[in-house]
Amino acid sequence: MSTLRSSCRSNRGVGKLTEIEMKNSQALKEIVVKADEASLNSAIVEKNIAPENIVSVMLQPGSGLAIGDSEAKYRVIYRA
Repeated sequence: MSTLRSSCRSNRGVGKLTEIEMKNSQALKEIVVKADEASLNSAIVEKNIAPENIVSVMLQPGSGLAIGDSEAKYRVIYRA
């Protein structure tokens, strides 16, 4: 009985598992844009990034004390 149960468990979702593994093995890329909605949207359109390929959008706050380029930015990680 335990053999039957373990063999059924191992076959469950086999096709879906390989699909998920394939998606997770895709290369990740990153873009950094000015932290405003228009810049974010135009960068996503320019790079032809589909919504389902976006992994994360993080806000990198600006620093008032830094010298040079210190404004807030969005960092977008996506599947290539």
